[in-house]
Amino acid sequence: STQAIKQDPVCSIVCTHHMRRVFSRAFFTVPYLTVVRCLDCEPRITGVIDGPLEGGTPKAVELYFPCTVTNASSYSVGSARDGLASSGPDTSLSGCIHAGSFVYVASEEVGFQHWFDSAPDFIGAAAAVDGNDAVELFKDGVAIDVFGIVGVDGTKTLWEYMDGWAYRSLNIGASNGSFAIAEWTFSGKNALDGDDSNAESYNPFPVASYRMPTGALLPAAAATCAPDTTSDAAACLPRLTGVAHANVGEGGPLGVVEVFFPCKVDDAGIYSLGSANDGAGSSGPETSLGGCIDAGNFVYVSNDRAKFALSLGSEPVFVGTAADIDGNDALELFKSGAVIDSFGIVGVDGTGEPWEYSTRWAYREDKTGPNRSVFSPEQWTWGSGTAGALGKNTSQLQLTGSAHLASFPARTFRAPVSSPAEACPVLAGAAAAQEQGAVPVLYIVVVGSLACALCLALWTVCKVLSRRARGNQSDSHGNSPKSARHFCPDRPATVGRPVEGDPCPKSPRESARGPARPNSDMSRVEWEGQTWQDQRTSV
Repeated sequence: STQAIKQDPVCSIVCTHHMRRVFSRAFFTVPYLTVVRCLDCEPRITGVIDGPLEGGTPKAVELYFPCTVTNASSYSVGSARDGLASSGPDTSLSGCIHAGSFVYVASEEVGFQHWFDSAPDFIGAAAAVDGNDAVELFKDGVAIDVFGIVGVDGTKTLWEYMDGWAYRSLNIGASNGSFAIAEWTFSGKNALDGDDSNAESYNPFPVASYRMPTGALLPAAAATCAPDTTSDAAACLPRLTGVAHANVGEGGPLGVVEVFFPCKVDDAGIYSLGSANDGAGSSGPETSLGGCIDAGNFVYVSNDRAKFALSLGSEPVFVGTAADIDGNDALELFKSGAVIDSFGIVGVDGTGEPWEYSTRWAYREDKTGPNRSVFSPEQWTWGSGTAGALGKNTSQLQLTGSAHLASFPARTFRAPVSSPAEACPVLAGAAAAQEQGAVPVLYIVVVGSLACALCLALWTVCKVLSRRARGNQSDSHGNSPKSARHFCPDRPATVGRPVEGDPCPKSPRESARGPARPNSDMSRVEWEGQTWQDQRTSV
């Protein structure tokens, strides 16, 4: 991985060959720990699919990002079709993508949404593969990873994936531009034929199941995605997430529009809402928003403040004619007068259409939108919250009073994976990589220090126990070596301090009798009529 480290300054700060001693004494030594691998921060191709739906959809490529990329525009995807040479970069990525994210590039949205029940992150020609095409991932125009053999038609080869898929094996890193078939798992040709969705397939595409190689290390400082308040990147644009129509009391119906802001907007006055009523054309911006709106906030626009409060228990943020809707009207969200998202089909009366929401609600599926002026019914749920419940008057909105919008899933939308609203907190990269099996340097240092401290404690305990064990030994009169501080070879051990000038003082009776008389056992002496064990042998 030396080459990858040289290419990526973020990675270069984490590579180390030795950990210094964290603890060392004369009696205890911590061996050096050698780090053998550094994390390759470059994204990689982890899966390709050629689906069984109409038109061979979904056709898609799954990418994995081990590290945070604050600007993904330097990366792009290309495909080499039917054995032709590389087409070079076809579909460019963009925006901020946080560490541990899976990103999906599809040839179109409808088939992908139907199959995976979610929207792709990017749409482009690079993913229009037919099961015999190679796929390349580029950085600044240079291939850094590849699936399949460029210049070879994959038909009847071991890597063919027609009406099936191929997925990178776990713990396998990027290929650096060369393809190794042993690093991939295949569904087999036509494995998906007859299936209608990935969830119902007997051989489903293993979505987001790739894991990093074991032992990979983290960047010392994880990059973060700052909220973008100026870019038109889809991840940062606000979007319509909910619409509702209800009959509340008298004086006309209640209209509710929910708008989600993934990124902070200092001045929301550039955004506005409009409605196309009864099949008429666009009315343009009608109700302007305003003020500073924090990232991750939901904003509500209604046509009646009192009825909104009665139904949802709070005040709408904005009140205007754009929310004066009848359940068959399309809605448009504008930025500086240009459409950035829509619900329903402008110029079409929604009465009897699948997207009609008379006396009910419609809510956007997670991680979808905005779609500018192209409306995708597959991205929405109607009625009581059951996907596909198309048809009017099917929810609790027929009730009266505060129960009118009881089932409206307010504030439940979740932003796309690459959205700064969800992604890239300061420690997200570290947490994601640790989940993938990475071992950060700080973790190694902490564990090593704890191990050293434990060993030192055990050594100290053993030493104390050993001293106590020796201290429990006693002479024949119960005097222990600890209390017998002075041992005299010709008399018992003395207790207490010796007389100055004589470490082995004599008792008055002994002085009168003379020295002790040895008996037949030279290891024993008699003193004051008692027999004492000579301890020199044991010492």
